Amino acid sequence: MFKRLSTFLRSGLKRVLEEIRFEPSPESATSLLFDGEFMFLGSCFAYSSPHIFLTAAHCIRDRTSSTLLVSCGTEDTPNNYISIRQVIIHPTADLAVLIADPANSSYSDFAPYREVIEVEPGDEVHAYGFHEDTTDHGIEPLDRHFHGVAQRLFIWEIQKPYIYDAIELSFGAPPGLSGGPLYKSFVLPRTGTHCVLVGMVTGNREASIHLETITEVQNGNEHYVERIHSVTNYGIALNLAAYTKWLTKICKSVGRNKNRATGSLPSSVTTA
Repeated sequence: MFKRLSTFLRSGLKRVLEEIRFEPSPESATSLLFDGEFMFLGSCFAYSSPHIFLTAAHCIRDRTSSTLLVSCGTEDTPNNYISIRQVIIHPTADLAVLIADPANSSYSDFAPYREVIEVEPGDEVHAYGFHEDTTDHGIEPLDRHFHGVAQRLFIWEIQKPYIYDAIELSFGAPPGLSGGPLYKSFVLPRTGTHCVLVGMVTGNREASIHLETITEVQNGNEHYVERIHSVTNYGIALNLAAYTKWLTKICKSVGRNKNRATGSLPSSVTTA
């Protein structure tokens, strides 16, 4: 009986997984985002098309589209950067769509995520991006993988002016990881590991617990108080399942504009 039940469960899981169109590895979709002076701003990743990228809106702030660059190589040469020609920012969420110049063929190096699935509390998730390392030579972003669980789903409204559907993560999100993909990973016997997009890292939350207070009396009436706390870091991610309709509308609009255009897209920043 147990053997038949096990076989039934395995076959059911296989059918579910076969219905999912698996996405590329995070390394083939994710890159570094810079401003026009090559200052590192955060992570980004290709979505829907190789020349469309998603990132956290706070990473670009008030920068114009003409001053944004996406790295597409390991060497620091002008040919290894893609110029962003259009930025579309969500009206409330910490989400920005970056449109690269269609005339630049370098974006073909990216394998974009094309689908988003929902996440539930307790699900295992992974994040990938470029964590800032401060060295004697300045900031050197290095790619890193993070792994944990989605702890809860909630509305994140502390990071003004943004308010959005969010996922709290069991691991911290250090500087530079914002804009990187959050995804589920599945391992299939014949085809190996597959990744499916669920969100985008947007920030970090510190939770502090007071452990002890030490009071020392100095010079009679003067007091020195020291409080000892335990600090836990929780990453925050945008729940992309709540914004797929908006993203689909934007990506279709970009596709129509690309088909009509004979040259490059105009440089612009808009809120849609």
